[in-house]
Amino acid sequence: MNTSTTEGRLFWNPSAGVRRLGHSCKVAGCTFPGSASETIEAIADLTAGGATSEEIAASCPGIGDVHRLVRSLRQLGVLIDAPMGIKQLAHGQAAILGEPLLTDQELVDPEKNAAFRARQASRQPAGNRNVPLPETQLPPWLANRRSIRRFSTSSVTRQQLGQLLAPLRHRPCADLPEGRRGWPSAGGLYEIDCFLDVKPNRVESIEPGIYAFDPVENALVEVEGPGNWGESFQYLSNRAIHNSSAMTAILVVDLVAIMPKYHDLGYLLALIDAGVVAATLSLAACDAHLGSCCIGDFDFDGTHEVLHLTNTQQVVHAIEIGTMEEQA
Repeated sequence: MNTSTTEGRLFWNPSAGVRRLGHSCKVAGCTFPGSASETIEAIADLTAGGATSEEIAASCPGIGDVHRLVRSLRQLGVLIDAPMGIKQLAHGQAAILGEPLLTDQELVDPEKNAAFRARQASRQPAGNRNVPLPETQLPPWLANRRSIRRFSTSSVTRQQLGQLLAPLRHRPCADLPEGRRGWPSAGGLYEIDCFLDVKPNRVESIEPGIYAFDPVENALVEVEGPGNWGESFQYLSNRAIHNSSAMTAILVVDLVAIMPKYHDLGYLLALIDAGVVAATLSLAACDAHLGSCCIGDFDFDGTHEVLHLTNTQQVVHAIEIGTMEEQA
């Protein structure tokens, strides 16, 4: 795994502004007295490029307890020591959409949910002229693809597991020194790592636990230390799906593998790549006669801890996988 080269340095969260309110200031929804306003602005300037707590304290001589102020800013998520997670990146975006958002009551109403899905699924582009295309037939395994929300209790075979992960494997190529894999990646950097949480007696000859997939050796590497990605990481609506699956694929982006080349844009490109990997695994599951269900929201921070990730790695997606009931 890669390690951070900025360990111990704090950075001002790009999404956290400082708003003056007379003699006080407001940061991340918290109001600070006037005595701290200039210090906070100085800290924001200093940490734009990263600074240690000691460097911050040294730059604010004569000020009271700067370390206490730094601790408060860290608790608010204003000073950060690692790239933001995807939920922090997206925070506040829905409010500026201009469209009414579904309420909590509407989200749990089956009829309103179905009506919303039907509207979005039937969207069509605007234009002046249609150019008809020939009718074609999808292969049966692809035509029948769907999200599986209740899995069979039958075990996944070792052969099916190998077939599922085959597209993620590293394959040497004579014309490409870095090799290729079964999915397109920005710059050929393949910054998406796949972890598997395997449940007891659900995958043939694989002990329960959390594993990282090694695409070079085509092997599972057991994650050291205690850890269990249980139902507590899931929202109530997704727990039944999780509890019936044989395993969960957890996708993790290692930002140090892509951002040196693409800078800030690397984060966005990594999220696109994560979507490509999720689609690839979903289709590979169909080919292996397995079912899958993508889970977009769960306890990202808790998952980060269970997987023992570094601060350059971010959890971005999860896929529940197992045998389908009709195969039982």
